[in-house]
Amino acid sequence: LIKYMMILTLLVVSIILYMVMDYLWIGILMKGFYTKSLSGIGRIENGSFKPRIFSMILVYVSLGFLTVFYLIPRITGFNKESLIFAFLFGFALYVFYEYTNHAIIKDWPRKIILLDCVWGGVLVALGSCLTFIISAKIFF
Repeated sequence: LIKYMMILTLLVVSIILYMVMDYLWIGILMKGFYTKSLSGIGRIENGSFKPRIFSMILVYVSLGFLTVFYLIPRITGFNKESLIFAFLFGFALYVFYEYTNHAIIKDWPRKIILLDCVWGGVLVALGSCLTFIISAKIFF
């Protein structure tokens, strides 16, 4: 039972961290850039994104599962090796996403690809290492 509570806690912590960090990045810090870059194809109303909530939830739950079951077992804390490992995973994940969009969406803007890929790396590096640290403080 304790093992399952730990996994559930890791998952919840991870999902919350990713949601908060992504909101700060897309919804506040880079809002103008993303709304302008995606104005022709994005779900934007009154200058803000109006995402499909269920789809957003699936994205963060999926990222949480990848973090808990793939990254956390390989992370040892908030250190150089863990950050690099998680950054590369996140970067590769976002390369997959960006270039899939670029391949199939007629007007996918090239100018967001590199920025988004780097952000994916930063997001996953910080999210997974912080999940590890927060969970370690809860359970140990």
